[in-house]
Amino acid sequence: MERAIYEAFVETVFREARIEDCARLSDLLATAVRRALPEICLGETDDGAVADDLTAQGTARVGDLLTHDQIKQTCRHFETRDAFAEHVDADEAGTLRPVADLARDSHFAGFPATTVLAAPNLLEAANDPRVLAVAERYLGCPPTLFQISAWWSFPGHARRARYPQTFPRDGKYRHCKLFIYLTNVDDEAGPHEVVIRSHDIDTIKDALRRTGHAERHWPALFPAAGYVRDQIIDGVFADRIKRFLGPAGSSFLVNTFCLHRAVPPKSRPRLIAVASYGMFPQFRDARIALGPAVRASLASRLPDTPRSRFINRELIEFS
Repeated sequence: MERAIYEAFVETVFREARIEDCARLSDLLATAVRRALPEICLGETDDGAVADDLTAQGTARVGDLLTHDQIKQTCRHFETRDAFAEHVDADEAGTLRPVADLARDSHFAGFPATTVLAAPNLLEAANDPRVLAVAERYLGCPPTLFQISAWWSFPGHARRARYPQTFPRDGKYRHCKLFIYLTNVDDEAGPHEVVIRSHDIDTIKDALRRTGHAERHWPALFPAAGYVRDQIIDGVFADRIKRFLGPAGSSFLVNTFCLHRAVPPKSRPRLIAVASYGMFPQFRDARIALGPAVRASLASRLPDTPRSRFINRELIEFS
């Protein structure tokens, strides 16, 4: 009961807060977590430059987290698994179907959370010490890993999917996501795009002035539904769109309060995995969605330490 009240309180505070106040609120929450859990906090690390890029630009590359053999092993895991016609496992995702069928009539094939967590190497990559160190420095406290998802994006559709192939923003609280390409991604295969520094209030106001857009357009950049129209992106941020290309295994972190999207594939499908980190559990309750048996089955894949227990508490049931 106490946990549910705490999470509801935090989400309500950030939902009702002004955009301009959310950075300060995130700082206060990070301070509270550090004070409550000093024994699992890291000291200084060598990953400061990457974390600084994530803070300043809204995105940073973290290098290859999987070997060639690990990528092949992970992709084989998904070959015979059924999926939903959505990019993530959600309550409204519908019926599980073979990926080959979804490739013909859907934008996506999103795998259930249990399938993703059972995949070799992804849970371990999401717990890579380099990634966790950057996430901690960026968030200001040890991260909570609250979701890992994976999905195919398919070419051959005349219209884009609303999400994630338009430009959304995720929640106002401080968080980040690790993107791992599991297939080679070029301009034909649906690369991810991020509007650099579009999380920064001063940058947005400067861009509005510089491009001749009055600040009365400010609300259009933070719509209630989270999606910003392409005309606004082209008019205000055309020179700030960064496209991520790279071979299978390429990985990068994004503050997804930044405007971001996946470009629709033109001729080749794309398989991607995404791990989400925050200062507290977000989205739905993963503990309920996964169930105790699944969560317990994952415990042997990671070290049983106080730090690992905290970071993975939403996904893993340590004995």
